[in-house]
Amino acid sequence: MNSITKRTICCIIAFVAVILPLTACSVPEPEVREIEATRAVPQTAEVPVEIARVVERTVDVPVTAIVEPAVEVTGEMPVTVVASPPAPPPTSDPDATSTPNPTPGPTPNPSSWTFFEGPHHPATGGKSHGLQTTGTVISPADYASVFRDPRLFLRCDGGLLETYVTWGSRFIAADFRTETITTVYQVDDEAPVNTTSDESVNNESSFFTDPAKFVRDLRAADKVVIRVTSHDNTEMTAVFPIAGLSADLPKLSCWP
Repeated sequence: MNSITKRTICCIIAFVAVILPLTACSVPEPEVREIEATRAVPQTAEVPVEIARVVERTVDVPVTAIVEPAVEVTGEMPVTVVASPPAPPPTSDPDATSTPNPTPGPTPNPSSWTFFEGPHHPATGGKSHGLQTTGTVISPADYASVFRDPRLFLRCDGGLLETYVTWGSRFIAADFRTETITTVYQVDDEAPVNTTSDESVNNESSFFTDPAKFVRDLRAADKVVIRVTSHDNTEMTAVFPIAGLSADLPKLSCWP
């Protein structure tokens, strides 16, 4: 072979040696890229769908589990509130279970009477004792400026009950002294009672002839008005406070 042929062969070999690697490298490269791109597209499109479905299922499950109890609780709360009955108003029914406050009773009047003890009785050896109250003269008008205030006595003397008024003056003249004196008494607003009284030795007191009846008439009263008239038509009228006698009567040993 000549030199030209050798050169030509060398050039061909060199050309082939250069072209073949280029062809081997360039031809399969687009095919590989196309395959990778083909795989990447469906993977990119499918993976998010699957993730979205997973996320959707993941969200649906807890939301359903949370929402359903919330609906039940929300439905029960108003029922509980509405079902609570209002507090009953106060009742004035006497048959109610609550015990009403007791109504305070009337305050008793203070006693108008004073307890006293007298000297020993000569016959029995015991002391006389009793109750007394002081009155005010209504007539005559000038009585208070001349004499003492009259006093009403309920006395136990020798085991006997006596009721009398000491007028504080000799309103009965000695010449007209008799056994009895006309007497009228009125208890509170009751009808007047006509009776008689015995005058005392000193002509200053008048003793009721029926002391037990007189005391019974006074027991529940607040006042008594007593008027006496002597045989010379001398009148004397007085009013006496007698409240509280019922509570004080047990102090009299001669009262039944």
